[in-house]
Formats: sequence, C-alpha cells, structure tokens
Amino acid sequence: MTVGRWLGTLGWVCIFLSPGPRDSGSANASPPSTLVYVANEHSSTVSIIRSSDNRVISTIAVEGSPLSIGIMPDISKLYVGVAKRGISVIRTSDRQIKTTVKVGDHPVTLAITPDGSKLYSLNIRDQQAIFSVIETRQDRIVDSFPIELQCSI
Repeated sequence: MTVGRWLGTLGWVCIFLSPGPRDSGSANASPPSTLVYVANEHSSTVSIIRSSDNRVISTIAVEGSPLSIGIMPDISKLYVGVAKRGISVIRTSDRQIKTTVKVGDHPVTLAITPDGSKLYSLNIRDQQAIFSVIETRQDRIVDSFPIELQCSI
C-alpha cells in the first residue's frame, strides 16, 4: 500500500518526518530513507512509514487517540500527545512506551527545542489552555502555566 492511498483512508492525522536508519556496513549501502510518523486518531496507533518505498514498516499502539507528535533531534525518543492520557514517550530503538507525562487532556501541539533539552506542550480543553515545559532527559514537567484563549468569528 502506498502512502498516498493509505493516507486517503484516515481521518485526523499528524505527520512528522525524520531521517531513517543508515546502512553503512555494506559497499552497496542504499542512501538513508526518511521515516514518516503518522498519528492515527481513530485507530489509536502511530504508523511508521519508510518513504523510500512508501511502506508501513511498523505500527505502535497507544492508549487513546493520538493528537500530536514530536521527535528528539537524535531520533532516540518519539513523543505522542494522546487525548485524555498525556504524552506517551516512546523509545524509537524498540518502539516501546517508556513512560507517560501527565500534561492534560488534549496535548494538541508538541515542539522540541533544537538541542533536544525541552519539549513544549499546548493542552486545550473547552476555552482553556495550559502550556507545559518538559525536561526531556528525565521526561518530567518543569513548568506549567495557563494561557488565555480568545476566539472570535
């Protein structure tokens, strides 16, 4: 199944691209591919797609609906914002959930600093928002504060 056809079957998705593994042990090593991480809200999974051939190479189950994705600059951890759960921290080496950071019910946006030291999360529920700062070495919240939302039509 190609990425184009596969993505057409999904509802809400969040896509994150990262460099894939390098095969340097062979004289005929192929260039590194990009891995595409897709949060599948309706199936409670994150799909990993290899861009070189548009194939799903793995699927990671999460407990709840994934809303957002972030990945460490060194590609060691994947952060998945999951509705009503918080942020699932997934080791990319074995694709297992390491821990969950409780930041709120709807972590809709994740951003990681270029040096990978902090993860920022925006959680929105009803007309309230909480901005959280997570230290990524130990995956713990170091700061959190409300943000006023003003919506107009």
